[in-house]
Amino acid sequence: MTTPAPGPDPADHDTPSRALIDALNVRQWSPLPRHHHAGRSDETLVITLTRASGTLAGIPLDDFAEPRAGTLEQALRERGIEVRVDVGGPFVRGPRFTLTCPEAMRRLANLVWSQMPQEHQAAVELRAALCSIRRRPFLFRSLQLPRALDGQVEIGPLTVPQAIALQRTLGGPAFRYTDWRQLEALRRLVQSRVRRVMPGVAVTAAPGCGQHSCTDTVRIGPAPLDHIRALTDRLTTAPTRATQRGGAR
Repeated sequence: MTTPAPGPDPADHDTPSRALIDALNVRQWSPLPRHHHAGRSDETLVITLTRASGTLAGIPLDDFAEPRAGTLEQALRERGIEVRVDVGGPFVRGPRFTLTCPEAMRRLANLVWSQMPQEHQAAVELRAALCSIRRRPFLFRSLQLPRALDGQVEIGPLTVPQAIALQRTLGGPAFRYTDWRQLEALRRLVQSRVRRVMPGVAVTAAPGCGQHSCTDTVRIGPAPLDHIRALTDRLTTAPTRATQRGGAR
């Protein structure tokens, strides 16, 4: 089994605030950050959670209200996290955190990770495995974090090059894609390869709208965690197998 990565893109973790924002994004709480710099090294970070659900430090975040803010603030301070907590705003039913020191940001990020549901960790591990595909080392860097929902994980949207690279890594054939008329053939090809690892998983495709930013895409899942972990392990070992076969491209 792969080791959980510290966020969607470990290379971005150059500051405690970035590590915290990434952890909250992995949890799918959609943080809205604001930075205030008092000096070269002093920073106040204000983060509003716009899609809060579940619990943090044992405090429910659903339908967050003012009385719960004080309870959550106290629970975090009991864990050594100095933070001010209040309600995000009139149209946001989530908490707003105000942190004034890097250590508090680091500790809150670590707490979020320590309480991360398994499906969110599985999504991060899968994305790390996709980004490690040796055939196209930077192809998946733009891929959104796989979406966790109700104990399952959905992969995508994959671009056409990403979908082709994925099925090739899983042992599929070379595929020349010219336009949307080949999208259904690509979908079937991806489905045939991923179902060897994830039996019965749904694979869907959607044509783009013709604009540069709206391209043809492929989605996989949602799928249960055991299937997601099986795919992660298969992707992690696939480059080694390819190398042992002589490094065929």
